[in-house]
Formats: sequence, C-alpha cells, structure tokens
Amino acid sequence: MDKLKSFPASGEIPELKNSSYQNYRDVYPKIMGKTVFFGDLHHHTAYSDGIGDPDEYYMRARDFLGDDFFCLTDHDHFVGRPMQPGDWQMMKDVADYYNAGDSFTTFYGIEWTTGRYPNSGYGHRNIYAIDPAMPLIDHTRDPWKTSKDLLKEIRVFDGIAVPHHTGWTGTDWENADDISQPLCEIISNHGAYEYMGNRPIQHRGGKKGSFMQDGLAGGHRFGVIGSTDSHGLIWHHRAGYKRNCIRSGLTAVITEHLNRESLFQAMKRRHTYATSGIKLFLRFECENSMQGDVMTSHRVPEFSVECISPDPILRIVLVKNNSDVYEYGGDGLRSRFTWTDPDPIPGQESWYYLRVTTVTGEMAWSSPIWITPLI
Repeated sequence: MDKLKSFPASGEIPELKNSSYQNYRDVYPKIMGKTVFFGDLHHHTAYSDGIGDPDEYYMRARDFLGDDFFCLTDHDHFVGRPMQPGDWQMMKDVADYYNAGDSFTTFYGIEWTTGRYPNSGYGHRNIYAIDPAMPLIDHTRDPWKTSKDLLKEIRVFDGIAVPHHTGWTGTDWENADDISQPLCEIISNHGAYEYMGNRPIQHRGGKKGSFMQDGLAGGHRFGVIGSTDSHGLIWHHRAGYKRNCIRSGLTAVITEHLNRESLFQAMKRRHTYATSGIKLFLRFECENSMQGDVMTSHRVPEFSVECISPDPILRIVLVKNNSDVYEYGGDGLRSRFTWTDPDPIPGQESWYYLRVTTVTGEMAWSSPIWITPLI
C-alpha cells in the first residue's frame, strides 16, 4: 500500500480515475485486517420489468465495471405476471455459472414485490441467499404473503431480506426482524432514503416513518447497502436521481475473502457501507469494533475515521442518534480524524454513523456502530 502513503492532499490520483469502473480490492488499505469488496445487488432484466438478459448484466458487472460481486433481483410478480419456476431455476443456474470463487462472486436473489405500505402491502424487499435450495418466493401465495411470514420462512434457507426505496413504497419497521433483515438499501436510482428531505441527493416519494432514521429510532439494528436498482433504462418509471442506469448505488462489504460464504456472513454482521456509485473507501471504528458492530465500553467512545475518495471530499458528518453532532471538512482526496463523544450517557445505548459528501455530489454512508458506555 505504499502508493496510498503518498496520496496528495488534493489533486487527481491516477489509480483512482473512473471511480465507478475499476476494481479496488488491491488498491485500498485493509480495515481490521479485512478487505473492502464492491458490488451491486439490485438489478432487473427482461424477465420482469427491465431490459436485457441475465448474461449481459453479469458480464457488464465483471468485465466492464470491475465489480467483485453481483446479484440479479427480478420481481416475483410484475403487472400480474408471476415468475415461473423454470425461470427461477434458470436465474439460479446463471448465477452459479458466473460465480468464480476469489475473482467474482454471485448470489441468488428475487424481489418480493407487494403493494405500498400501509395501504396495500408491506413495500418491497429483496431476498438474498447462497443456499441452492432457496425456493421461488411468491408474495401472492402462502407462506410469503405477509412480511412477518416472509421473515420467518427465509430462515429455513438462511436468507436475508433488504427493504429498499422505503420512503417511496414504504416499509413496516414495526415488523422488522433484525436477524432476517440485517440491512437496508439506503440509496438507489430512486434516490437516498436516510431521512425525509435527504440532501444533496433527493428521493422519490415521501412516506413518513419509512426512512432509515425512522427504523433506527424504532430500536432496530441494521446496516446499509447501496444498489442501482437498474432496469436497463436511463430513467426508470420516469424517475431517477441521475441519468445512469448502470451505476446509481453501490455496496461495500468488509470481509476476509471473496466468496459467497465470507461475503454473506459479513452482510449478516452488517459489515457494510453504501455509496451512490463511487468506489470510495470508508473506515469507521471505535476501539476494536467497526461499522455494524454492537459494543459496550468502559471508556468514553472515541472514533477513528478515514475516507479515501476518487472525487475530492466536501464533508464528513458524524451522526449520533439521528442528529448531526460533528462535521469534518474534506482534505482533498483523503481525510482522517478522530472524534470523542463529549456527552455519552452511561448505561444507555446510542448509535453512530457517518455521512460523506464529495464536491461532485456523490454520497456514502457507513453502517452504524451501537455503543453502550459503562462509565
């Protein structure tokens, strides 16, 4: 990592050009001995409401975008047409075909597509698994009709559920299960869903009580991911926060190895962060814990932060219990700082996370760290 030590405070870094379309796993430093892998977990083909065939998406992610992992998530139903068992088996077979161990990893995925919450359904959730026994999920049939049943049944094949565009189609945080639903998609082509009125990236829709901060305030523990939610169109449903149908969100997973088991277990541990598409490095630690962890401490919480970005960093905001408590101005392409909480509450759990904004308007969010000070 010698080339990282010589990063200038500002200016262009040749290794980090074309930030969406390069592989970074051998460029960025480790986080607690683990590697940051980048991928996109939400795309649709002509088998539901997108365009193109599955092979096109996998090859683009692997060969053009330089991603480490990828997943297709076609809808279980679209305009009354259910996914057929043969199509579902084909989707799993294609995922297996492109899964290549330590060079490119794939998952099984499908979008559970109910109506908008609370009037006609429970919103949308992507279901992911690595078990080939993952069945075809159909929200119109038992046992998949309600979110409670869904989150219970996916445990049979060790699946996880991820709600997305929550401020548009809504989500029922009150029924959330932090084991079966350890993540939330905070950014996609529909916009950013950290909080109502998100800036600088705005969002489609405005369902009160359905944003990331609402779920955290409800006592839930979940990490964040970003995905494009691509349908192969420049603007899907005449909406999109930027005109980019192949890169409007990205997930970073922090783990030891590039394979299904290692990535999936890290996702379940919430060792993730989300970006609006930029392959940005984000380290967020407190003592021996990283983003996504739950910890107790006999000391006042002190955080260590590092961000390396292909685009100059405008600001890094540290959020505590949904309130912005500290802002660090960007130092060009690399920023590092520590921050000590001046107001810890003994015996009371608080959650902390980072929000990054670049001068080009790209954004990133860490998963939270939950800390109970025992001081």
